[in-house]
Amino acid sequence: MAILEQSDIKDRLREIKDYIFEIKFKNCLEKQILENLKSEIKYKLNTINIDSKTPDKIQEKINSIEELINF
Repeated sequence: MAILEQSDIKDRLREIKDYIFEIKFKNCLEKQILENLKSEIKYKLNTINIDSKTPDKIQEKINSIEELINF
């Protein structure tokens, strides 16, 4: 009987740990990823120099930004 109770306690602790991870850390991680992505997109947009590029080169640069967004 004591073994079952210990198993139940371990299962409950695991559930609590998983819940806390989901709520606290997963949301924080997703926010960090999105902020990083936003910064990267801003940087890439700011570094496009259309004066010295052909339309094809500009399109390549835009496509690379789209690939970044579609990760």
